[in-house]
Amino acid sequence: YTFYDDKENLVAFIWLNLREGHLKIPYVYFALEQLDEITRFIVNKVKEEKIKSIVVYNSEIENELRKECFFLIKKTFYQNFFATTNIKLIAKNIEQKEIQSGNGDVVFT
Repeated sequence: YTFYDDKENLVAFIWLNLREGHLKIPYVYFALEQLDEITRFIVNKVKEEKIKSIVVYNSEIENELRKECFFLIKKTFYQNFFATTNIKLIAKNIEQKEIQSGNGDVVFT
């Protein structure tokens, strides 16, 4: 799903994976100004599809969903990241080391 502002500029992208009543959001990119709109969209989708479980990797969305859906239960999830020697060498020179939340590593397997 894509979201646009009044000037037709793309402001958010959200990828929903819905299967047998389980919703997973592996990829989402948005400006913080769209957080409320994204959260409302997800809550509406949960109600429409009668979702049994939801997996969210983005902490901002998770926090907003907790405000909207007080009944959510949090389960800690760990994911390992693997990097080649070349990437490790390049990363040494980068001041801010941050990996986008999500399960994007499956794209490369």
